[in-house]
Amino acid sequence: MKNLYVDDERDCPKGWDIARSYDEAIRLLSEEHYEYISLDYDLGEWNYQVPRTGITILDWLEEQKKNGKHIPFIYIHTGSKHRRNMELTANRLNRD
Repeated sequence: MKNLYVDDERDCPKGWDIARSYDEAIRLLSEEHYEYISLDYDLGEWNYQVPRTGITILDWLEEQKKNGKHIPFIYIHTGSKHRRNMELTANRLNRD
């Protein structure tokens, strides 16, 4: 069972793969089959024209699910003010 931890700063839990950026997370999710993913909000790549955050990873996962692809069970570990919004989306995707 493979797990993916997405965070630009925190140490990765033992036994999890790490993605430090949006691009790295999407690449790994596209190439590997993960059972679990844990997301931070801030990925250190803020761009006002093309935001790349934990929320945009959730948006990508939602599109994958709509297209019938497997998505991992989603945890949120961010301390950001966006946590509640991310949890609502994750809970919906985990439930459906």
